[in-house]
Amino acid sequence: MEVLSANGISKNFGPLWANKNITFHVDEGEIVSLLGENGAGKTTLMNILYGLYQPTEGYIKIRGKERRIGSPREAIDLGISMVHQHFMLVDALTVTENIILGNEPRKGIFTDSSLALGKVSELSEKYGLGLDCNAEVGTLSVGEKQKVELLKALYNDCSVLILDEPTAVLTPLEVEAFFRILQRLRENGKGIILISHKLKETLTIADRIYIIRAGEIVAETTCQGASVESLAELMVGHALDSKIDRNETDDNETVLRFSEVSCREKGRNVIDGISLSVRRGRILGIAGVDGNGQTELSELALGVRKVSDGMIEYHGRDIRNTSVRSRILEGIGYVPEDRQKKGLVNAFTVEDNLILGYEDDARFSRHGIINWHSVDSYADSVISEYDIRCQNRDEKAGALSGGNQQKIVIGRVLEADPDVIIASQPTRGVDIGAVEYIHKKLIEMRNRGKAIMLVSADLDEIMKLSDEIAVIYDGRIVSCAANGKYTKTELGEFMTGAREGDE
Repeated sequence: MEVLSANGISKNFGPLWANKNITFHVDEGEIVSLLGENGAGKTTLMNILYGLYQPTEGYIKIRGKERRIGSPREAIDLGISMVHQHFMLVDALTVTENIILGNEPRKGIFTDSSLALGKVSELSEKYGLGLDCNAEVGTLSVGEKQKVELLKALYNDCSVLILDEPTAVLTPLEVEAFFRILQRLRENGKGIILISHKLKETLTIADRIYIIRAGEIVAETTCQGASVESLAELMVGHALDSKIDRNETDDNETVLRFSEVSCREKGRNVIDGISLSVRRGRILGIAGVDGNGQTELSELALGVRKVSDGMIEYHGRDIRNTSVRSRILEGIGYVPEDRQKKGLVNAFTVEDNLILGYEDDARFSRHGIINWHSVDSYADSVISEYDIRCQNRDEKAGALSGGNQQKIVIGRVLEADPDVIIASQPTRGVDIGAVEYIHKKLIEMRNRGKAIMLVSADLDEIMKLSDEIAVIYDGRIVSCAANGKYTKTELGEFMTGAREGDE
C-alpha cells in the first residue's frame, strides 16, 4: 500500500527553482533511495515533506489522502519522522530523556518517567537497537547516537521515516548493524526514504532508486542491473573519471612530527602518547571511529588545543607555543570535520568565508587594509574552480547545501597552498562527483610535495588515497602500516577496539 506520495512538487526561491515537478512515492515495507548531487534539490524536497517548507506547486498524499503539512509537528502527527544528518541530541540528557523531549507522557502535572522508560526500552528491544536507555547521550559512541535518533522517530509512531545521510559517520561494522535494523523496520511495514551519497550502500539496501538532477527526477530504477558507475553517471549527467595518478618521489622529508604527544582534558588523556610523521609528498591516513581522538589530534596540529606532554614540530621547529593564526599563515591548512561549527560562519557571504582566517594574507590585504577588488576576483575564481553552486559570491553561506559549503572550506584551504594539509572528513556529506573532485585535488597537492594528514571514518577513502594508514582508538595509535597491509575488515576491527596491534 502506498504510504506517502509527492505529486508534481515544485519549489522556488525567487528566480531559483530548487524542485521542478517532482513526483514519487514510497510504499509500506519499502526502502526508497533518493540520489543526487549536492544542490540537486533533495534537502528542499525532504523539508517540504517534513513541513519546514511549503511547495510552490503540487501536493502530498498520506495513505491516498491529500494533506497540507504546515510544520514538523504536523508531519509527526501524520506519521512522518526525519533523522537529520547532524544529530539533534542533548548530550547532558539520558537516552530516554532525549527521546521523549517535547512529547513527555504525563502523570498529572509531572512527567511519567517510569512509563517513558518502559516504552523506550520496549521499542529498543523490539528493533534490536540494544541501547542503555538510562545512559547519558554524551557518553555514547557515534553509532549509538544514530540509534537514539532512530529510536526517537520510532517513539513518535512514524509510518514514514526519512533518513538523511544516516551512515555518514559510521564504520563498516556499524553500517552492517544499522542496515539490519532498517531491514527489521521494513519487515514491520515502515516506509523509508533514504538519502545517501554512498552508492554501494544504496545498492545494498534500497528497493527502488530515484535520481534527482537540477531539481528534477531524471530516472527511476531498481538495484537489479544498476551499478555504482551507472548511478553516478545519472546523478552528474556524464561519466566520472575516478582514476588516481600518483607521482612517487624520494624526497619524503618529515614536515610535521608528533613526538610522544599527549593531551589531557578533564583528568584523562584524550590523546595518549602519539608519535607520527607527516611527510612531504605523502598522505598519512588516520582511520578511526569518531570520538577516539581524531578531532583532538587535528586541533593539536593547528594549535586550537594545547599539548600536555611531548612535542609537535613543523619543519623541525617546536610549535607548541605558536598561535593558530601564525600556524595558518606559515602554511598549516586545516579542513575541520564539522563545517557548520568549525569551518564556516553561516551568516557571512560565500566570499567572506573564502578568505576566513586568511584576511591578512598578502593576496588580500596590505598594511591591514583589505583589497576587495582582489578578494572579489579571487572569490569568483574559487567558485568557478570548485564548482560552488551559489547565486553569487554575496550569497550567505548558510543558504547553500552541505556539499557546497564543504567546497568553500576545501577551496579556502587548498588555494592557500599550504605545506601541510590536515584534512578531517573532507568528503563527509558530499556527492560522488564532488568526492572524486576533492580526491583528485588532494592527490594533486600530494604530487606537488605537500604533506597531508587525512582523517576519515570512510575506509574506502582512506584505502584509496593513503600512502600509510594509522588507526586511532581511545586516543592511541593502535596500528600503523603501509597502505595495502590491511583488509577493510581488519581496519574496522582495529577502529572498534576488537583487534589490537603494534604501532
